[in-house]
Amino acid sequence: MYASDLLILATGENNEGYITKMIGIENFKGEIIRSSDYRSGEKYKDKKVLPGILEIKEHTVVFDNGDEHQFDAIIFATGYKNIVAKWLKDYSSIFLEDGTLINWKGENGLYCAGFSKRGIADISMDARAIADDIKTIRVDQI
Repeated sequence: MYASDLLILATGENNEGYITKMIGIENFKGEIIRSSDYRSGEKYKDKKVLPGILEIKEHTVVFDNGDEHQFDAIIFATGYKNIVAKWLKDYSSIFLEDGTLINWKGENGLYCAGFSKRGIADISMDARAIADDIKTIRVDQI
């Protein structure tokens, strides 16, 4: 066990990958993987792989534009879920139960950087805000 006056969570959204729920996915007869598990295109040579899925019917995929085609594999690049609520005991001042960020600054010295889903610019803004806040706290304690 460790003790600290401050805790900065800077792990970002890259916690737990997920595959989007969609109509018919359980009926697809081909391979379904996440992009994080994709290592090489060699395995997919001579196979049909295409994004923009609306619905799945066994080997047939219905796309947003209404086209229907048969495929051998689906590779999802659907992002990640924040799972801080699964391992941080007191997260309620900073995250909702579903992992949605409430604020970069929580209670009792808890801070977050990189959870806003708006990219590197917001991570930089979070980091600066955290550093400024900690500096203010430390100056007040001297």
